[in-house]
Amino acid sequence: MYKNEDIDELAEKLVYLYKDRKKLKELAINGFDFAKKFTEGNASDEIYDMITRLS
Repeated sequence: MYKNEDIDELAEKLVYLYKDRKKLKELAINGFDFAKKFTEGNASDEIYDMITRLS
């Protein structure tokens, strides 16, 4: 993470990831796994489940 609107800090983080390929790969895999939770099908299933629980 970096401070909002702090371009220098963002650049430092990007350089760090560029140099540490293992960390970059780990971050990419975690991001991909996190994003899978928010597919259209998953979102609609969750909304449906919520509505049926409230009914």
